[in-house]
Amino acid sequence: MDMPTVPTDFDQVAIVVDWLDACRKHDIDALIELYSQDAKAVCGCDAGEVSKGRAALEKYWRSRLDALSPDAFGLEEIAPSADGVVLDYLSYEGKPVRMVFTFDTAGKILQTHCAPFAAASAQDIVGLQHRPDDEAISAPDSGALSGRAMRLTRRPANSSGHRFGRSPA
Repeated sequence: MDMPTVPTDFDQVAIVVDWLDACRKHDIDALIELYSQDAKAVCGCDAGEVSKGRAALEKYWRSRLDALSPDAFGLEEIAPSADGVVLDYLSYEGKPVRMVFTFDTAGKILQTHCAPFAAASAQDIVGLQHRPDDEAISAPDSGALSGRAMRLTRRPANSSGHRFGRSPA
């Protein structure tokens, strides 16, 4: 089975960081602009709720951005995967969530799948198959990614307020 071809002419991790920033700023317009016109979000946190298209995504996110907990959208870990980007973060309620992002060829978010972090692995969310020669996402119990991925993890803020650090996978 061939893996989908993921475009490489844009920085997928940077787009996910922009997504987090838009959520933190309650900037619904910037957030929705990151999605393709026919984007789809599947939320395992809300009993498998599916939102398709920008209008549905705006409705979905607007109510959540209006009710943020103090810890909302805190970055836990972000890493590229064979199919896009895996993000572990704190939801609008401040609960741990794992979200897998895939992108279209224009660099827009095509699809997201999320689930509570403790209850799902990336394989559960998107049905990824582990192949020894590919980057693979391990179960959340291990808290690690295997393969050649680069990780950004949350660190204490430096003098300029940045919290990201790089560590080899």
